[in-house]
Amino acid sequence: MMSRNAAFAACAGVLGSLMAAPALAQEAIFTPAATQPAKDRVSVRQQVWLSSYHNDPTDQDRDFYEAELRTIVAWGIRGDLSLNVEVPLLYRSGSSVDGSSNEAGVGDIPLFLKHRVWQNDTGPTDTQRIGIIGGAVIPSGDNPFSSGSVDPFVGAVYTQVAGRHGFNLAGRYTLTTGGKSDAVKPGESTSDLFRYDAAYLYRIVPESYGPDAFRSWYFTFELNGNAETNGDSELFISPGILFESPEVAFELGVQAPLYQDVNKRMEREFGLVMGVRLLF
Repeated sequence: MMSRNAAFAACAGVLGSLMAAPALAQEAIFTPAATQPAKDRVSVRQQVWLSSYHNDPTDQDRDFYEAELRTIVAWGIRGDLSLNVEVPLLYRSGSSVDGSSNEAGVGDIPLFLKHRVWQNDTGPTDTQRIGIIGGAVIPSGDNPFSSGSVDPFVGAVYTQVAGRHGFNLAGRYTLTTGGKSDAVKPGESTSDLFRYDAAYLYRIVPESYGPDAFRSWYFTFELNGNAETNGDSELFISPGILFESPEVAFELGVQAPLYQDVNKRMEREFGLVMGVRLLF
C-alpha cells in the first residue's frame, strides 16, 4: 500500500504538471487564464466556432452564418512568460441585397506576450495568479475578413483555484488605428474596443485529487462582454463542459446574448464552440 507521504507527493506531482500547462489549468472556454506553458513547451488549441449574424445597420442588408477554425499557439519563453498567436480561418454563407454569397479567408491575427507577474500557491492544488498581456492585432489583408489596421492592445488576467472551484477574470483594451465602416465583429470598426470576461469552473469529478486522479471533468459558466467607444456593447452568457488530462483537453460551450445594444455593426445571434487543447 502506498504511504500517505508518497500519495501526497504523487498528487502534488500530477497537479504540478497540470498547473504548468495553460490548457490544463482550469482555463475556461471563452475566458483566458493567467497561465502559460513551461519553458520551451508549446500548447496548441484548436477551436471550431459556429455563429450567426443579423440586423445589419448598413444598406447591404446582410444576414449570414459563419464557421471559424481558430488555431491558438502558446510557446513558453520562460516559466512566467509566453508568446501567443491566434490564427482564424473563416467561412461565411449568407445573403445581402446583391443575393446569396459564400466567402472564405483569413481573419486578423492577434500576436502577444503574456507575463505572470504574481503567484501565490495556497495549497498543493490551490493557487492565485495575475498575468498581464500586451501585443497587437495584425491585419491579414484578406477582405472582407480584415480590418486592414495594426491595432495594439493591453490587458490583465486573474486566476484562482480553490478546491473544486476555479475563477478567472480578464480585461483587454484595444486601440484601433483603422477599421472599416461595414464592420461585422467587435474591433473591426474605427472605434476602440474593451473586452471583459468572467468565468467560474466547478470540478465535477474527481471530488478530490489522489495518486490515480489524472483526469477531470468541469462545468463552466462564463459572462463575456465587449464595449466599443462608438457606444455599441454586448454581454453573452456562456455555459460549457470541459475535460482535462495532463496532455490533452476537450471543450464544448455555447453563447447566447444576455444584453445587446448594437447600432454600428451586425448583432451576433448565437455561438457554439468545440475545441481540443494539446501540450507538447
